[in-house]
Amino acid sequence: MRTLFAVVLLIFSGLFLSCSDKNEYVVEAELSNLSDQPLYVIHDRFRAGMTLDTIRPVNNFFQFKGSSEALTRVNILNPDRTLLLRLYLQNGDRVKITGDVEVPGEIKISGSNTNEELGKFRNENSVVLGRITEVEKKYALDKDLSAYYSDITRLRDSLYYPVKKYVTENTSSPVSALLIYEYLLDDVNFKRCDSLFKSIDPDGKPTNIQALVELFLENVKKTEIGKRLPYFAFKSDKDSMLYTSSFIGKPTLVTCWTADDNASIHEILSQRDIFRKTDKKKLNMVSFSLDPDSIGWKRQIKADSLNWRHLRIPEGWNDRWVKQIGITRIPYTLVLDKTGTIVARNLYGKELEDYILKMLADTEKKEKNK
Repeated sequence: MRTLFAVVLLIFSGLFLSCSDKNEYVVEAELSNLSDQPLYVIHDRFRAGMTLDTIRPVNNFFQFKGSSEALTRVNILNPDRTLLLRLYLQNGDRVKITGDVEVPGEIKISGSNTNEELGKFRNENSVVLGRITEVEKKYALDKDLSAYYSDITRLRDSLYYPVKKYVTENTSSPVSALLIYEYLLDDVNFKRCDSLFKSIDPDGKPTNIQALVELFLENVKKTEIGKRLPYFAFKSDKDSMLYTSSFIGKPTLVTCWTADDNASIHEILSQRDIFRKTDKKKLNMVSFSLDPDSIGWKRQIKADSLNWRHLRIPEGWNDRWVKQIGITRIPYTLVLDKTGTIVARNLYGKELEDYILKMLADTEKKEKNK
């Protein structure tokens, strides 16, 4: 009787584990040179939001679980919050990771064809990806956004042809969509990304990744060079009204930022030099804050003597106008000519200053020659 009970228990346990596997994903890792400090796992579930797990490796081993019916991005972070490894998982996946944390380009992944293919791509392009990691670490402290995006764009350019080759040879694989989303998607090369993404078979595009890529591309196209800024009417920090129509007649620099973001503050302080070097009668400058807290925003404006026009959008990212212009990053800059047409976007620091000064000089020269 006890034997029969034991057999039934084992069968029931097996069925339970089988059902459990179908309702979750499981990751087991055995990585040498793990410190005894905690690692962090971010489960970025589409529409369901992000969750953060803290895990403590024991003897170079750790395990974590999660649940998502759709393919979801999972970031494993080092103790200093830099990226160690990125996976794409959904319920039913059981993944094993082996390797050395000091040689992330050679970490092996098994148990999931999607992640095995992504891991193979990472290993084959480990030199470029290693440089991208170095750039991200460098600029985490140095907020020179112009140099950062220049370096990142150059490195992403070198990944374009390996990604294109994979996509061309694997148009029905979900890995093709993931590689574009992971390594190419930005507002500089969006046209190439759009064309490459359209070449993938519809069945090869995971629903959530397709939604994210298409949303990004749609947002980028809203402020393409040559378009007009959508109409707005907002209150300034001094409670006066400001309208889009007030920009017509002279070039305008528009910046979206937040006072609690270090990169935003660095850029706004850089723009203070532009304000001091330019004739106020020849250039409009207006900054839109997405800060929910007006106190910190006003304190920042006063403390740093940011004496151009500032507006706060209390609804932040949820504001209708913010969605209309399709902001993809913070800080976000747009340069308009005197007709209100967008002529440049997402320039920063010295690059932005040089562009503005040249634009004003060219405008003045044209007016003199009329």
